[in-house]
Amino acid sequence: EHIADYSTPEMMKVHGAVFWKKEYAEKAMESLNKGTDFKWLKANADGQVSKDEKGVQQFEGNVIITSDLTEDIRKAVSGARPGEYRLYTSPEKYTYVLFIQEVFPSGTLSLERVREEISQKVFTDRIGSSIEDWSKKLREFYDVEVYATEF
Repeated sequence: EHIADYSTPEMMKVHGAVFWKKEYAEKAMESLNKGTDFKWLKANADGQVSKDEKGVQQFEGNVIITSDLTEDIRKAVSGARPGEYRLYTSPEKYTYVLFIQEVFPSGTLSLERVREEISQKVFTDRIGSSIEDWSKKLREFYDVEVYATEF
């Protein structure tokens, strides 16, 4: 019932270069597909947008949870495999060349990793349930006045 509580989301390690025009980005993609190193390309390609420019998103090789990305970027990287390059054009009309360095698929955490957390949750739930049951039984036989309603 609580599998989502004990799962990791899909994540990707993404690098990006941002270009003023799609033509520059397509030329960069062509170079990359011929074997040019991404870091070299990012440092030397023509037509790149300054990272200080308004609306430019940074993809600096950090691990990103794909569900946190905007819908249009998610579509651009959907199904990507490590080592692939993808194009994405932003609403600001910048074109990104995205290098998918690593992909971490979503998955369920191992029981060994979450055993303590689950045990504590079950224990807390059972204690709460027992207190509630005893409270009901006490109320059946005794008048109970509640003096505090919040803790």
